[in-house]
Amino acid sequence: NIRYSEEGTSFTVTAENQEHSFHTRLLGKHNVVNITCAIAVAHTLGISWEIMALAVEKLPYVEHRLQVRK
Repeated sequence: NIRYSEEGTSFTVTAENQEHSFHTRLLGKHNVVNITCAIAVAHTLGISWEIMALAVEKLPYVEHRLQVRK
């Protein structure tokens, strides 16, 4: 469930029959794959879904790399 917009990428992670929404300024399916791997590790380590969502939201992007131009 990946959605792209001018604001970035939104996606849903399903774990233990619960859905968790995430948003990042990063674009591209490859970034979602990398982020979901990190989410899996963080979940295994007991990090809360809220903290993971905040961390994903704040991920920095490299200028001029898949950056939306208006």
